Parts: sequence; structure tokens; C-alpha cells
Amino acid sequence: MDGGWSTLNNLTEEIKKPEKTVPRAIFGTLIIVFCIYMSANVSYLTVMTPSEMLASEAVAVTFAIRTLNNWSWTVWLCVALSAAGQLTGALLSGTRMYFVASREGALPEVLSLVHVRRRTPLPAVAVTVSLVVMYT
Repeated sequence: MDGGWSTLNNLTEEIKKPEKTVPRAIFGTLIIVFCIYMSANVSYLTVMTPSEMLASEAVAVTFAIRTLNNWSWTVWLCVALSAAGQLTGALLSGTRMYFVASREGALPEVLSLVHVRRRTPLPAVAVTVSLVVMYT
């Protein structure tokens, strides 16, 4: 996974005032991810000893079982939602790459066509989805 860096850079054409918005987004998300990461580690060390963490196959699951009891399944839900979010970003970014490459002449021109009402690159979306289905 790219962690969102290339996705953000691929979508700069879609962003209003990217010279201001992109650095703010990067800086803001770095702070948020750092805080979440540190909070998670402090929480893990509050509930488990370092040796228990080393022995655990999945520290977050062990933490959830000890703290959430019957609600420990929410860890799996959060992982699934995170994966779905990454997939959505990758689909949007990949579609945009096909659209721009087509517009600049590197791919067939049909991929640069845009839906009349929705103003979305429908042929590029169709190609991206088709490739994803073929790869899986």
C-alpha cells in the first residue's frame, strides 16, 4: 500500500488550491496518524506487558479481547473499513491516471471521455474496474 501519498498527488488536479491544500492535508494527516499510533501503543502497554505483546500473534486482537470482551469483533470491522477506504482511494486515483494519460495521448482517446451530466470519466472507471476484477 502506498499509504495515501501517491493517491493525494495523483488527485491534485481535482483539488481546489492544491499549493495550499496538499501540504495542509499531508501535515494534518501526519499529526493525526502519529497521535493514533502513539495512543494505540500506550493503550497496548497499559493492558499488556511487553512480553505478552511479543507472544501475541495480533496485539490489537489480544487487546480487544481483554478490553472489549464481546465487542472484540469490532477490530475486524475496523480493519475491513480501513481496507475499503484504501480500495476506494486507489480506484479513484487509478481511474484518474488512465483519464489523464488518455487525455495526453499515451492511451486510447476513449478513456478521456467524460459523462455528460455527472462529469465523471466513465470509460476510465470501467477499465479500472475491469482490471481489478481480472486481477482478483
